[in-house]
Amino acid sequence: MLSPEPPTPASTSVRLDNAPGDAVLKEGTRIWLSFTRNLSSKTAVQGESVPLVLINDIKVGNVTVATAGTIVSGELIYARKAMAPGRSGILKIRLDALQVGGAKINLRSSKEKPHENIVQYGHSFHLKFPFGLVRPGDDIEISPDTALSVYVDNDVLLPVAR
Repeated sequence: MLSPEPPTPASTSVRLDNAPGDAVLKEGTRIWLSFTRNLSSKTAVQGESVPLVLINDIKVGNVTVATAGTIVSGELIYARKAMAPGRSGILKIRLDALQVGGAKINLRSSKEKPHENIVQYGHSFHLKFPFGLVRPGDDIEISPDTALSVYVDNDVLLPVAR
């Protein structure tokens, strides 16, 4: 979900029942990503790579487990440019897991829906009456540095380097 609020570092607490040197990144932890290039429903091609970067460090307690600038990839799985009557463009992006050392952090697009790693921009149908009958809808335009809020999909055990 795009959000105008400024991102704050993702942080969660260490679970004490793990082996010393291990930390748990909790399910539902919010992570902020940023697009690295322009993306438009007018020119996008299904199957193209969509690179994103981590905006803030991810911390578990006081320990940084992933640093800002870490690359997260996505794939454009559906693209449709705007068309008449009044139908806006659509972009659907599948998020890949965030790789941290040997651990894989699965991401999801919604806090409420587990395992939903598809982010959609645009509406399937939006009729702008009466002009929407003859005028195409708007294309979706995403600029670099646009923030995207995603969530950790499940608890992840991360080794902490000492």
